Amino acid sequence: MPHSPDTVIIKHVQMAYDFDREKLFSSTIRIGDLAGLMICAQYKKIYEQKNIQFEYVDKVHKSLKAHVLFQNTVDTFLPEEYKGLDIYDPGNIWVTAPYYYRKYGVTVLPKLTLEDSLFTGPNLDWGNYVVFAPLTDAEYTTERNMSRELVVSIIDSLWEKFGDNLIVITKDRTLIPNESINKIVTDNLYDIIYIIGHARTFIGGDSGFTHFAGLLRVPAMVSIYHRQCFVEHYILRTGFDRPFSLQGQFIKEPFDSRPNIDPDQTKYINLIMENHRLSDQDFEQLLDFVTRTST
Repeated sequence: MPHSPDTVIIKHVQMAYDFDREKLFSSTIRIGDLAGLMICAQYKKIYEQKNIQFEYVDKVHKSLKAHVLFQNTVDTFLPEEYKGLDIYDPGNIWVTAPYYYRKYGVTVLPKLTLEDSLFTGPNLDWGNYVVFAPLTDAEYTTERNMSRELVVSIIDSLWEKFGDNLIVITKDRTLIPNESINKIVTDNLYDIIYIIGHARTFIGGDSGFTHFAGLLRVPAMVSIYHRQCFVEHYILRTGFDRPFSLQGQFIKEPFDSRPNIDPDQTKYINLIMENHRLSDQDFEQLLDFVTRTST
């Protein structure tokens, strides 16, 4: 049965064609895409006065405790899959979310909620630490990956400056031979988001954690990206890949996977890698920025 025209229903998966446009597939909305999707939902809520409903059935979204984080954006979290076809698909998230952000500014950035009672991680020096979330294992758009050499160099340099106030989020303990460094190794995504949300400075790659740091209004951020993070006239170049979305209005808009931030609350720089490494100049810029914003 069709839903009310005042309601927007968002599925927990996204449908898209593969790169050759030959096969249609569905995949769970990854956490970075979820951050972008909620920017689109926030636009719908504020500027079109829509009632936002979201399928809340996926274990990744539940590990994030999305019903807590996005309670100011989503009106109803649906406990079962919606069977109708009248769903909202904004198209390529990193075309549409930046479009709304450029046009409407910070009003479309969701205000996330963190509840202390749900945090199960360690006690930290809240608000005074630096979080580094290296990206080394991306399976698609592998240009995003940081070299091991870069990761180790950043960790060693930050450890010298911040000691116990450096927190590294990683699944690969071998990246951190120094056992004294504070490491967060957990599958509890809410705990990770909570830690990021209480950081003084966040450093990360082209990943979901970086997008959430932007929405959490972390006071200072460094994103370490790659040249493919911005493509002008993206859809015009690659064709339509989302069969259930209305992409025509975005046909001349760029693809931009950089985090969307509130410049009044977050000091931010973006650095570009070449061959998974930063230039010496950019590496020094990173250290200088983090030192100035974290001390």
